[in-house]
Amino acid sequence: MSTKISKRVGIVEDSLRVTLPKEYAKFIEEIGVYRGEYFDVYGYDESIEDIEDYPCVIGATKRNRKFYPLFPQEIMIHHDEFLNSIVALDCESGVVYNIDFEERKEIAKSFEEWFEWLKDIEKKAGEEG
Repeated sequence: MSTKISKRVGIVEDSLRVTLPKEYAKFIEEIGVYRGEYFDVYGYDESIEDIEDYPCVIGATKRNRKFYPLFPQEIMIHHDEFLNSIVALDCESGVVYNIDFEERKEIAKSFEEWFEWLKDIEKKAGEEG
């Protein structure tokens, strides 16, 4: 990705008033939204009809800021149905957290590390299923 901000990245950053970490910005630019067999990773692309709804990172973040203790620099990138919690990316540090109503737990040092882990889990689930 060039140093020029893509239209997709610009829309997300302007809507959520954050600066996306480079790894997540690259994900938005190259993938947009990850729709796996077992897991989704929220993002943004032109196929999303309503940016205020899932799987758009904009809608997911805005909706869940009302219920979960998200800091202004954090965005929601995934819902962990097993733990009934959200996965948030801190746009300042790049750290990924699992957040529920009582606890905030660091689960990865970066978006890239977390996304690779998630794809690995999905691959294993597919092999078992």
